[in-house]
Amino acid sequence: AEAIKFLELKGASAITGDCGFMMAFQILARKIATKPVFMSSMVQCPIIATAFDPKDHILILTANGKSLAPQKDVLLNSCG
Repeated sequence: AEAIKFLELKGASAITGDCGFMMAFQILARKIATKPVFMSSMVQCPIIATAFDPKDHILILTANGKSLAPQKDVLLNSCG
């Protein structure tokens, strides 16, 4: 929370993250921030999904699948 407020006080127009695992913090960061928040590139999933048939599968590659697996529900609920 302190980091978000610090960035906003410094004039940030938006707040971004650079790791898929940061998606776990998207909802919390969004509640704290007054600026747009994109904690992970995963927030683009709903937009990307609209380009595909609902029956299609979208592959997500990660450097550490074992660590990402426990966050599956968070990812699905947060980014579609």
